[in-house]
Amino acid sequence: KFGNGKLDIMVNNAGVIGTDSFLDTTVDEFKRQLDINVVGVSNALQIALKKMIPNKAGKIVVIPSIAGRKGASLLSHYSASKAAAINLTQSAAYVAAPYRINVNGVAPGIIRTSMWEEILDGVTPEGVDRDENFDNFIKALIPLGVPQTEQNIADAVLFFCSDLADEITGQTLNVDGGAAMN
Repeated sequence: KFGNGKLDIMVNNAGVIGTDSFLDTTVDEFKRQLDINVVGVSNALQIALKKMIPNKAGKIVVIPSIAGRKGASLLSHYSASKAAAINLTQSAAYVAAPYRINVNGVAPGIIRTSMWEEILDGVTPEGVDRDENFDNFIKALIPLGVPQTEQNIADAVLFFCSDLADEITGQTLNVDGGAAMN
């Protein structure tokens, strides 16, 4: 039960990553990513919507990833799971719209988190400095030239949860310094 029983805002921010290559990713590993990145998102969306629909109001923000914007040779199965999360966001927005519930997404770019540390473990050549390798990724992938921060993502989430976004639904905003322009 949520305080007065009313749920106004839900931020759906769960995710796991796998760093094996496309050819080396096992079925079990792919299922693990799908279970959390897709099934978990779907479950949370259903629970939140069932709570919000009687009130005919609410804001839901899903946190997928820019990896879901296009396929990639690195993180291919993760990218597929995040594309599904973006699609679920849109589908849930259609379901929620008649009840004035907004469902949107914020797709983070590159933030130096434990997930990125895991990626660096798999792609940093022996003898190469991890920080230097991370900086090389930033230079190669982000036109604005800097990694994103947790605050950048929080600001976008706050926007979608505010009255300023009352007429926005089914959208996923890339917060990525231009890495995935679409």
